Amino acid sequence: MTLLPARSPVPEHPYHRLDGRVMLQVKRAEDAPLADVSPLDSGIVFCGSKAAEDLRALTSGHGFSGPVLIDPAAYERYVATPERPFIVGQASLFNDDELAEELDRLLKQKSLMAMTPTGYLRAGDTRSLSAAVHRVTGLNRSDVLLTVPIDAGWLTGTAFPDLVSLLRRAPVPKAVILGASWDPLDRAGAAGRLRELFESVPECGLLRTDLAALDAMVHGADFAAIGDSPSARHARPPGPRGGGARARSSPALLIPRMLTYRRGEEFATVLAEADPPRCPCDFCAPWMRRRGLRDDGRPLTSFTTELEKAEAHAHNLAVWSALWSWVQNVDSRSQGLSKWKRICDRAVKEHRLLNELARSAGGGFEIPQALKTWAGLV
Repeated sequence: MTLLPARSPVPEHPYHRLDGRVMLQVKRAEDAPLADVSPLDSGIVFCGSKAAEDLRALTSGHGFSGPVLIDPAAYERYVATPERPFIVGQASLFNDDELAEELDRLLKQKSLMAMTPTGYLRAGDTRSLSAAVHRVTGLNRSDVLLTVPIDAGWLTGTAFPDLVSLLRRAPVPKAVILGASWDPLDRAGAAGRLRELFESVPECGLLRTDLAALDAMVHGADFAAIGDSPSARHARPPGPRGGGARARSSPALLIPRMLTYRRGEEFATVLAEADPPRCPCDFCAPWMRRRGLRDDGRPLTSFTTELEKAEAHAHNLAVWSALWSWVQNVDSRSQGLSKWKRICDRAVKEHRLLNELARSAGGGFEIPQALKTWAGLV
């Protein structure tokens, strides 16, 4: 008898399962609304030290059938170099290729595809990116996602054409992740360049981001993932972190008509003297009904403490899921672009409207640089 399994028909390429999906990216599964993620048109990306454990719990305990990825997030700890673009351990006794072994390990952990453990790519470091592309090309595998964790400076620097050229040369699908100490798209021109990237590079998606995921999707990205918490919405350059105990704070809340995240306590404080906006999303409306309250939506000024973190995450998922479903319900790409631009233009007006209401509270909301680009103002 043979120890090898009988050959089976080649299945559909796993990458096809990501097509058109905006997924939820999670670092801490405890507060994440995993049960609310649709297996039919979304998925989950786990990152962090417990990613494999969280995936096992999801698939065994909850029976989730949608696509799931493990992001090894090597870029959180290491900077890529031309000699070592991927951060891997030593190969085992019977394997000479430590990268291939690491990718096989991710697949055994039930990641849909194996995301490469790429180090953080500092702005303009074309040599390290070129080495990563060359190395993954030599693998000659179809089950790999080339993780591309780029510093935001790539988007506004002189090396941007090299970034596009090198990614176009990679023969495997790519997963771009933006890194910066603050908002990666806060620099003038960054959001426009990100659009250009996805319009130019085939087989490419955007992970670990915010509503930039939707802008990327309507401009050519195949897939995307929105983080459930601030730390899962962009990468930070590796390096020492500030010490001391972490202060408890109010959750980051997605304000639907503003298309931006705001700290719940900050939002409530600025609008303390105004009639609060309400949210009738698929999480907030039932939340109100269960409490016998008015059914026109939950006040967006009611997510003010750490205790509402899980509720804020569920609200955020419900809002951007409904938004993406609405934006993509079109007959052509041009209609989708037009639809997205209209809602971004409305979000700019909403900022201005709420700033008028907030005058008596002495505060206001700055319009994000990326939103200005999405709305066609810059």
